[in-house]
Amino acid sequence: MQRVLLVHDGTPEGHDLFQSVLTMLDPQVSLTVVSIFTTDTTGATADFLAQARQQTEQVRRPIDMIVLDRDSEQELWRLVAEGDSIC
Repeated sequence: MQRVLLVHDGTPEGHDLFQSVLTMLDPQVSLTVVSIFTTDTTGATADFLAQARQQTEQVRRPIDMIVLDRDSEQELWRLVAEGDSIC
């Protein structure tokens, strides 16, 4: 496995999954986090992104972060198709 694409939906469970993957995944595996938001979760998305950046700095684990709105299903599938992703 060379790449993991994690989709974060703005829920507390999504954040728990992010924290687990961040600490358990081998640092040599590329991690991309896609944060999906709606107009109802825009503030939560901004909070998550700030917390995620802080956590990645603490564990010295670089990640790529992408923010998509709920209607960007085709963009999400394009990201999956780009490489050897485990979703």
